[in-house]
Amino acid sequence: MPEAARLGDQHSCWMHGGGPILPDCCPSVLIGDRPAARAGDKCKCWCAEDPIKEGAATVIIGDSPAARRGDPTDGGKIIEGCPTVIIGDPPQAACMLNAASVGAAFVTKAD
Repeated sequence: MPEAARLGDQHSCWMHGGGPILPDCCPSVLIGDRPAARAGDKCKCWCAEDPIKEGAATVIIGDSPAARRGDPTDGGKIIEGCPTVIIGDPPQAACMLNAASVGAAFVTKAD
């Protein structure tokens, strides 16, 4: 399940290498003593700032979806989070929910 992302957690970027999630994040919500990161917050690359593109649709922090390890940034994804705070459904949940909504008897692994 996805760990909550915070100020200072790392992201990877295929173009620039990656770097930490930058201030301000949400100063009124602390996760592991650091401000919570959200969709729209920025991550530092060596020559640019990558915005966090999306977060948990069901968890809103400061009017934006909560960011998690694995969520996409402009050129990569968040690769670090608070191991004691889990936010939202695991990535596999969307597949299972979709299968249930159409009455599928089985779910198969896609390559």
